[in-house]
Order: sequence, then structure tokens, then C-alpha cells
Amino acid sequence: MASIGLIEILFLLAPVAIIPAALPLTGAPQWLKIAVIPCAAGAVASYVFAPLSVLWGVYCVAMAGFGVWRFFTRLEFSIEETCIDAGYAFIAIGGGWFVLSRFGIRPMGFSDKVVLLTAVHFHYAAFVVPLFTGLTGRVGLLDPAFPRKLYWILVGGVLAGPPLLGAGITFSPALEIFAAVLLSFSVMVLACLMLVYIVPAAPAFSLGPFLLVVSSGSVLASMWMSVFYAIGEFNGAGQMGSVSAMAATHGILNVLGFSLCGVLGFRCFSPCAPRGD
Repeated sequence: MASIGLIEILFLLAPVAIIPAALPLTGAPQWLKIAVIPCAAGAVASYVFAPLSVLWGVYCVAMAGFGVWRFFTRLEFSIEETCIDAGYAFIAIGGGWFVLSRFGIRPMGFSDKVVLLTAVHFHYAAFVVPLFTGLTGRVGLLDPAFPRKLYWILVGGVLAGPPLLGAGITFSPALEIFAAVLLSFSVMVLACLMLVYIVPAAPAFSLGPFLLVVSSGSVLASMWMSVFYAIGEFNGAGQMGSVSAMAATHGILNVLGFSLCGVLGFRCFSPCAPRGD
């Protein structure tokens, strides 16, 4: 049996809790909601028997297929829904890296930890962030005061950040720090928009406002850590310490604070139906 540490636990919260909770917010079909249960169980059980990880990898490909289907069957272009579609597409990459991690395959000589962290990255930064950006747009774009130009820029940063960061880790430290800063500041803008436009729209007598405030506050704190960590890695100074230290701070804030509280907060008031469907 493989050992399970903090990073593994944070990863497994995606298939076990966060993704199942997110599916109803995107109009996912019933078969996708049902299939997540055995496939998530396969992800957990893969730490006993690695081939079971393939179940989650296949499920992530199915999610990507649903995202493509959403995009091409929409009657009109919708920037917020396209952002959600892209998150669904990205998660297929995360599923692939998770399978590689469980089989001990190390592409380009990456360490086991980097392979797993890549899977984590594409489940959270590349799926949850586009999801929340899209859900924020669903509500915010109905408000005439909503900063539409800023939102379009935000979507660009959210969708460009994850692949650029992956490319930077592989090929260029300079690109890595640029992508980390781009993604971090994009997520901070998202958090501010959530606080200003989403929290007031949530039902007052529910946990929604509280959960969304916790989500936004958590990611505002964690993204500064990400920026300083990337700069430290680039300079060789390592200001934020080891990867394990980052997982214990940045990781917990992003997974439990931003992602879990955020998806439950959005579930409390179920943002308006998608445009263009």
C-alpha cells in the first residue's frame, strides 16, 4: 500500500467531494453524476492497487467530453459558460497525470511529487478556478455595474495561466514565474468580484454568504504565498520553504477554504441558469 500524505489527501478531496458537489452547477447529465461515485472510489483505492487509478483517468476524459459537448451545442456564445467548458477540458490533463503518478511514471525525469502536484494543479487551478469564474459571470453579467471589460481580461488570465504554468515548469523558469504571477493575480481579481457581486446576491438567511466570504478570503491569502514562492524558486532563495510547507499552507487554503467552501457557497443559492442554452 502506498503511503498517503497531505498532498495525496488534498488531491483526493477533488474526486471525493469537490467535483461531485460542482457537477449540478454545470448542468451535468445524470450519468456523469452517478459515475463519479465508483470512479472517485477507484482514485482512493488506487493507493492500494494502482491500476484502479485508470477509473478516475477515464472519468476525467468523460468530463472533458461533456465540456466539449456543452460548447458545441450552445445556441450562442457565452464567455462565462465557455470558461466553465475550458475547465472541464483541462481536467482530462489532470486525470492523465494522476494515472502517471499512481503507476510511478515520471515524464521528462520529473520527481514523483512533481507529477502528483501537476495532477493537483489541473484539478484545482485549471478546473475549480474556471468554474468559479464562470459562475461569477452568470450572476455578475446581469448587473449593469459589473465590470465587463475586467471580466473578459480575467477570463483570459484564468484560461491562459494553467497551461502556461505547466509549460513553464517543463521548459522555462521565467515563463513559470510569469504564469504563476498571472494566475495568482487573476484569481485575486476573481475573489474580489465574488466578494462584491456574488456574496450580496446570495440568500441572506443561508450559509452561502459566509462560505463565499471564506472562499474569497482564503484564496486572497494563498495567492500571495504562490507569488512569493514562485519568485523565491526563480531566485533560488526559496522564501516560502519546501513544497511540503506550501502544501500545509497554500494547499489547505486553496482546497478547503477556496474550493470546498466556494463550491458549497455557490450550491447554497444556485446561480442563474446558463445563457445560450
